[in-house]
Amino acid sequence: MRCLAVLMLTWLGVSGAAQAQEFANDQFHAFNMAVVDKRILPAYRTLADAAIELQQSSEALCADRSQAKLSTVKSRFHQFTDAWMAIQYFRIGPVEFAFRSSHIQYWPDKHNVVSKQLAKLLSKQDPTVLEPENFRDVSAGLQGLSALERVIFSSDSEEKLLASADDAPYRCALLVAIAHNLAWMTNAIVRDWESGKNAFRTQVLAANDESGSDFFADPTELAYQILSRLRESVQAVHDLKIGRPLGKAGSRPKPRRAEMWRSERSLENVRQNLEVVADYFADTGPLSIFSESESAHERIDSADWHLGAALKALAGIESISATSLESAPTIEALKLAQSQLDDAIESIAKLLVALGGSAGFNSLDGD
Repeated sequence: MRCLAVLMLTWLGVSGAAQAQEFANDQFHAFNMAVVDKRILPAYRTLADAAIELQQSSEALCADRSQAKLSTVKSRFHQFTDAWMAIQYFRIGPVEFAFRSSHIQYWPDKHNVVSKQLAKLLSKQDPTVLEPENFRDVSAGLQGLSALERVIFSSDSEEKLLASADDAPYRCALLVAIAHNLAWMTNAIVRDWESGKNAFRTQVLAANDESGSDFFADPTELAYQILSRLRESVQAVHDLKIGRPLGKAGSRPKPRRAEMWRSERSLENVRQNLEVVADYFADTGPLSIFSESESAHERIDSADWHLGAALKALAGIESISATSLESAPTIEALKLAQSQLDDAIESIAKLLVALGGSAGFNSLDGD
């Protein structure tokens, strides 16, 4: 059904191009700058600051492997992940340079690659691999949150990190290497956005010039990309963050397919993702600049309503976990949320068309 809807929306793109004449480039530029300056850059700065605190707490744990220090590391993990969930959707610009987004979080991991590579690394205990310059070249799965979560939240992680076992110091050194790498990547993202004549923010500004910029021919190009990423974020929640643990119709739920199930963050991540996207469609959100158009206003309101309905459905459940997925009310709530997200995805796609873009491409659709 979604493929048919996409084909119909692509066909409607012809009329969308005509509707886009309602909007001036200056409106798209104002939208882009509001997004970049009020949402994207503050979110990346928060992420980079959280990464530094995570690194510092990891170093403190390795200097004194105690329960109190480990608790602080876990708290800093949650703080960093909160910051990542607030910007996870924005797969544009510096976060995509050198595949940084997948290095920050390698997920979904359909073949449990991270666990296999982590076991191999811990069995060899090669200290040279953990040196910053070398660690940047290891597999993406080992460099970020997916490996970090396993190191500090696996069922036996406390025993293996805090005990006097032979490999405890190496595990702690690995924890520091991952945290250091996250700090290095996230601070590099901020620098790439803000520093130098080729700063990505400068490229966004230049898109409004007559000649465009190195990345964007005009402001509409970035605006359409932002909307596409918002739609893809909602679809990722629908298909991956809810759909994978729910399992296919007629099969049993698969709770270990949920995102970050070890740290019990699966539902919180879903909520945070949807709240960030919903903020764009609120009355005072950045998309309100297009609300003078009746067709755009209708679709903005529709997306806002359905995202709110999905969040309301999720408010009645406590977690996405092995226990909760045995509960019929939880399953019903998750399916209701998915239904609302389907409608939100369609509304965002129609908004893209109303603004002159195309709803035909989605990077989550696969081959």
